[in-house]
Amino acid sequence: MIAKLKTCAEAGLCDYRPNYEKCKSVMCEETGKIYVKIKDVKEDGYGNPSNVSCCCRGLRKTAYGMHWHYV
Repeated sequence: MIAKLKTCAEAGLCDYRPNYEKCKSVMCEETGKIYVKIKDVKEDGYGNPSNVSCCCRGLRKTAYGMHWHYV
């Protein structure tokens, strides 16, 4: 079953992500960009992902001048 899911994911037919089961996806409201895992935010030049996490949890209004939420 897992092998078939992996094959379908590679072909773009499904969204099977075994390594991201515990990760939460986040979205920047200003850009509309969705990050599969919150750590990917750092790759786009934003600083510490924990600031984005605080914003998603309502502890901050913005992180890096933008609004974020979990998807």
